[in-house]
Amino acid sequence: MRKTLCVLTYKNPSDETRGKTRRYLYEERPNVFVGVISRNVMDTLWKEIEKSGESASLTYTDDTEQGFSIRTTMPEESSRFTEIDGLWFPCTRKPKLAADDLYAKADPAKKLKDHLKEAGTIAYELLNSGRGKRALKVMSERFSGYVTEEELRSFIAFLCASHDIGKAHPGFQKQLAEKDPDIKDVVNRLVDKKMILNEDNTVRHERYSREIIEEHLKNKGFTDTFAKECAYIIAYHHQGKGSGIYKQVDCTYLVGERKDEWERVQKEIIDELEEMWPISENIKSLYNQNGLDGLTYYILSVMVVSDWIASGSLWEKTKERCGEDIKKAAFAFVKEQKLDYEPIKDALKDAIWDKLFDFPKNELQTAISNMDLSDTSLLLIEYPCGYGKTEAALLA
Repeated sequence: MRKTLCVLTYKNPSDETRGKTRRYLYEERPNVFVGVISRNVMDTLWKEIEKSGESASLTYTDDTEQGFSIRTTMPEESSRFTEIDGLWFPCTRKPKLAADDLYAKADPAKKLKDHLKEAGTIAYELLNSGRGKRALKVMSERFSGYVTEEELRSFIAFLCASHDIGKAHPGFQKQLAEKDPDIKDVVNRLVDKKMILNEDNTVRHERYSREIIEEHLKNKGFTDTFAKECAYIIAYHHQGKGSGIYKQVDCTYLVGERKDEWERVQKEIIDELEEMWPISENIKSLYNQNGLDGLTYYILSVMVVSDWIASGSLWEKTKERCGEDIKKAAFAFVKEQKLDYEPIKDALKDAIWDKLFDFPKNELQTAISNMDLSDTSLLLIEYPCGYGKTEAALLA
């Protein structure tokens, strides 16, 4: 019986496929199997692999000029070998860049798309059932006739989700790889070794995110000024970090042979985020409306909070408990951390009065404490002297 030495490698095989392969070959390391088996067994095993649709490559001894042959089910752009006139040669081309290969954080490693979707989902929930609900309602009323509350909520969630899109940059991915050896191999396959960055060889991702989102909004028909104002919200989401970078007009532009690939991946991610949180055509009508400055500051505050939550260990624990359902996790997090909306008078009750004063409220002060002041911009208290108007005003 003819025997042959073979090496079989998989890309993310199913448990069933791994189990079948272990009957014949030794798993030398994860997804890499070696062994000496009969040619018939090898052919049978390979037919099952082709039938299952698994991505795999098989190298085995053979009566060829090179002494071996290769079989593969991997797409041509992913294969590390290429065949020319019956001979196999190492393939030097880079694998196709994919959004799922990019990271947002290191140690522990966090995929970029996951972080963006989680930040957007948290932002949406803060505006839907959380502390941001009341302010959003007030702003939508200010812009009544232009946008609805849901259109505003969706746009803010989209901007918050897009805050780290600038991390889809080879320079930033290289910076992460230096911090976390677990993702170094993945990044090194995607990044050109001779990548030219800026003078200090770093990438400020919030600055690059600003450039990407500004261009995206312009392409959607936003005026240049409005697109820039919205994009600058993202530029400031790390506030004091990278001192002085926001005053600079230039940016760390993509360079290298794979520039088009990186821009394609950026667009794929943005399109996916916008599918989750659509940008209404009515949003464009907000430009030059009174109150727009207040809205941009408000969006920044929501962005900072949602990014902070999505980057924390408490969020990871909540998400794990919810079975990785991020919508369910966001709702649970808002409730559990007492970030859900509650009218001020219900939330405070008598707590503020008891901390400020060591005597009970009188009739005036009780009336003030029972008022719903959440709709009030100005409260005017008129009462005779000596009846505690100052204390009532402090309470309000």
